[in-house]
Amino acid sequence: MFAILVFTLWSANPAYFIALAAIAIFLGMHEFYSLAARVGLHCERWLAFGAGAAILVGFAYAQFGLIIAALVVVTILSLILALSRPAEFESSLASTAATVFGVVYVPLLMGFAVAIKLTDHQQNRQGSKLLGFVFLVVIASDVGAYFTGRAIGKHKLAPNISPGKTVEGGIGGLVLGMVGAIISKTLFFAEIQWSHLLVLSVIVVVIGVFGDLCESMLKRGAKAKDAASIIPGHGGILDRLDSLLFNAPLIYYYYVLFLKS
Repeated sequence: MFAILVFTLWSANPAYFIALAAIAIFLGMHEFYSLAARVGLHCERWLAFGAGAAILVGFAYAQFGLIIAALVVVTILSLILALSRPAEFESSLASTAATVFGVVYVPLLMGFAVAIKLTDHQQNRQGSKLLGFVFLVVIASDVGAYFTGRAIGKHKLAPNISPGKTVEGGIGGLVLGMVGAIISKTLFFAEIQWSHLLVLSVIVVVIGVFGDLCESMLKRGAKAKDAASIIPGHGGILDRLDSLLFNAPLIYYYYVLFLKS
């Protein structure tokens, strides 16, 4: 799996990364709606999958009007379809909201990773470098948080959501995340300024923690330990993507505002 990610990330042909993103989006949406079903919500899965596909196409071809149209259509049609289930009117608000939110949470946020990759043609493979930077920082941060938390973690970060996370682990994750950022600059991202490296590494780590906590909150609300068991020992796709989903839009707009020349 890691080798496939590295290949698609650095390939000059963005189609490989888009294909991988499409698989991740489909599996992530399936996991999200499975969590919703555990709490009795009736989500319009196939409508949502169609909207997710349209959003991915919109990002792939820079057709942002298509993205907005997909969100509008899924909102209106999910409400219309709820009219056909009068016995479920009491849960129609939650069900239609979950249908739309699943489209926003997975394909819309993930689409920004595709948008980052597609900036490769604009200047010196910067999209691939930014995504490589994000993945390296996230991996390093996860390792730092895990081992620091196990070694000296005493103060719970969010005991009601994720009892295993500690403040000490968060600090260790931030420190090792910055180390990962420095490694990325040394290996493949020499042109990034130190000021941007510092800011981006803090953004990736901190927002990644919030992404992880929010995904844990959704699982806890559905009384599920993991979003799925597709990755043995690591849960589901959402368990692996939570940091990327929150970071992708921020990194994309940081690039547009501060790095694009």
